[in-house]
Amino acid sequence: MIQGLLFDLDGTLVDSNWVWKNIGRDFLIAQGKTPEEGLVGKFEEMSFTQSAEYMIREYGLSMTVGEVIAAVTQMAEDTYLTRVDLKPGASELLLRCKAAGHPMAVGTALDEGLARRLLERLGILDFFRGVYTCETLGFPKTDPAFYRRAVELLGCLPGETAVFEDAPHALKTAKEAGCRTVGVADPWGAPRRAEAEEYSDRFLQSLEELLDLQHGGEQLPPE
Repeated sequence: MIQGLLFDLDGTLVDSNWVWKNIGRDFLIAQGKTPEEGLVGKFEEMSFTQSAEYMIREYGLSMTVGEVIAAVTQMAEDTYLTRVDLKPGASELLLRCKAAGHPMAVGTALDEGLARRLLERLGILDFFRGVYTCETLGFPKTDPAFYRRAVELLGCLPGETAVFEDAPHALKTAKEAGCRTVGVADPWGAPRRAEAEEYSDRFLQSLEELLDLQHGGEQLPPE
């Protein structure tokens, strides 16, 4: 039976993937560099640290990893704190799961400080026992250790935890960690949707789909 719930943030709980579509490209242009084709796809599977290391190495930036992360975070911060909103159904889903006593946490590649400020602005920070990031746990989402450690901190077993993600690579890794996987459709992930469905124990076109199913008597969260 599912006990714990681990939610990705970008593209899963919040509509924010559009913020990152060109931010790496814009940052490099601001540094006087010419971004390569396919840069966005490469960054999708990297943590903040990995992305910063890649730009420093491949583009010869005379900056530290911390300086790159701080600069990119600053570029995104204003947008996150003024324009990014919850995806449809997210607030009601969290309310129902909290009322049912399910321990919940956020697992994200986003900067922890920015993630917490966003969750606080949206009024949902208190729903979660923790906000676990790639930087704080020390693993990218391509490593099953990220999910195993997050689930451990949540106080659950992998097989008793549902991981909500929109990205195929994250769903694949969560499954390798022994978790139950719930894929959530996002417009920016449409080209890889079939792959996301492949690694999902259940795939949702929207979080509202779970709310509709519960009205029909199905258990929430999904088994």
